[in-house]
Amino acid sequence: MQQVKPYVYGIQHRATNRWYVGVRYKNVRLGLTAQQDTDYWGSSKHLKAMMAEHPQGWEKTIIDEFGSKDEALAAEVEILELLWDTPGRVNRAIGRVYDATGQKRRPHSPETMAKIAASNRGKKRTAETKAKQSAKKIGKAPPNKGVTYSADIRVKMGAKNKGKRWYKDPVTGKRIFYDPEGFTQLPYGDT
Repeated sequence: MQQVKPYVYGIQHRATNRWYVGVRYKNVRLGLTAQQDTDYWGSSKHLKAMMAEHPQGWEKTIIDEFGSKDEALAAEVEILELLWDTPGRVNRAIGRVYDATGQKRRPHSPETMAKIAASNRGKKRTAETKAKQSAKKIGKAPPNKGVTYSADIRVKMGAKNKGKRWYKDPVTGKRIFYDPEGFTQLPYGDT
């Protein structure tokens, strides 16, 4: 009997020369080996749209099986980085984030983050720029709106804020908190 393991697969449509590389680890929870997992053809909406447009002629190949989800994900990234410039690619992402032609991208390396920080250091945003940034956010709900925190997270947040008191600064009108240990800080990094 074969062991159930996460796997990396390739899907190809020879007539249009389109290809896709993906990783599958839910099969482990379902108890299906890579060879038994015949109904799964990827989660990409772009791939599904192409399959709807060309319903015949698609081939699925199991590239390799791995001992863990992390190993399979790392292998998918490695394969996509090697083949990224190959024509016919359907993948829009490497490692579950969008490439430069999409909107999201992989997280920056520490070196790149340092370069970005250095280039932004000392720059002041004009009132016009601030107004544009503000207008872009108007009408959008905060990202944490409606989030229900677990009991242990609420305990951690409570412990962190215990003893702090928030006040409105009479001069600036901004909210500040007073820490009994004598440290006063403006919110969001304002100084």
